[in-house]
Amino acid sequence: MMPVKEPKKSMISIIVPIHNSSHMLNSCLSALKNLKDKNHEIVLVDDGSTDNSLTICREFNFNVLALQHNKGQAVARNKGVEQSKGDIIAFIDSDVIVPTNWLEKYRELLFTHIDTDMICSGYGWSVEDALPAKFAFHECAYRRQNLPLYITSSISSNCVIYRDAFEDIGGFPEYYLNDNRDNTNTKAVAINEDAELGFLLARNGRKIIWSNNNPVGHYFRKSWREYLNQQFGFSRYAMLSVFKFPKMLFNEDIYSQEKMIPQILIISTMLLATSGLFFGTIGIIATIALEIGGLLFFYYYLYDFLRFLKSNHNNYVFHQIFFFIIVTRFIWFGGVVIGINDGFSMLRNNYFLKAVVKLKSRYIKTRRK
Repeated sequence: MMPVKEPKKSMISIIVPIHNSSHMLNSCLSALKNLKDKNHEIVLVDDGSTDNSLTICREFNFNVLALQHNKGQAVARNKGVEQSKGDIIAFIDSDVIVPTNWLEKYRELLFTHIDTDMICSGYGWSVEDALPAKFAFHECAYRRQNLPLYITSSISSNCVIYRDAFEDIGGFPEYYLNDNRDNTNTKAVAINEDAELGFLLARNGRKIIWSNNNPVGHYFRKSWREYLNQQFGFSRYAMLSVFKFPKMLFNEDIYSQEKMIPQILIISTMLLATSGLFFGTIGIIATIALEIGGLLFFYYYLYDFLRFLKSNHNNYVFHQIFFFIIVTRFIWFGGVVIGINDGFSMLRNNYFLKAVVKLKSRYIKTRRK
């Protein structure tokens, strides 16, 4: 029997994973301290920080859990939930600023959509004023502007979920590139664990709702280098998710506005076309033609995105932003390639080698008989 949902009365446990976040942590925790709704608890999980994040956490009157080693967001959030008491779990990241009525809005949304198990919302503003941060903010806004009410993925930077639904699927998936060794000091596979959570919830018949009505502020990356590193990580670990949960390849997530398969095909073609440079004049002409064709494809494919950026920020210049988007796509593609390599390593370490050990064990037993 499903527990009775009482979103307006239930305690909400807010879980915040933290790793080397000292430069933004005071702002995040001060915002939590100013929440109007008092029927909540806050559990801070320091995920093996090497800066003074743990010291800052202990300056606030919140529950603090300190992990000895950096285990990744999935493990940190799961540990936080284990230490919490609320029937409703709220997740934010340490680079998020919540408004004072954040919990009231979620209670109202849960009451309005009483059939749902989880509600996700997005970002309302960029705390950082640098151009890369604003670019990242508008990119998120563009991708999420037309999401359906019911989704089959999730985010963990701004969401609430009923405890029973979270525990029903075992929380955020925790797994390693090599499960056959002692991973006490090893970081679990991370970054895409929120999409994995949503996938598992939907697979178990749980309902997830997307709402633009409860946004938070976010510290987006201040430099292009940081942004590109983040994009590389996203694509790399998205591929690992597919190796762990193959059906996720066909799952529509919160980035469903971004159709990546045709872009991967074009990038692959553009990279392969460079081999024509070694085959004389005709090869060079073919290479140039394919490269120009690829750029034209991206320009028309991304034209609505470029217009969206221009309409939201007068400092954007079409050709400069277009060039940077192309760079991000190749970085993204690089992450996919590394992710595929990691995925095969994970299969080899966690499944193939186990199967070999089992076969050898059976063979030895048979010989002894």
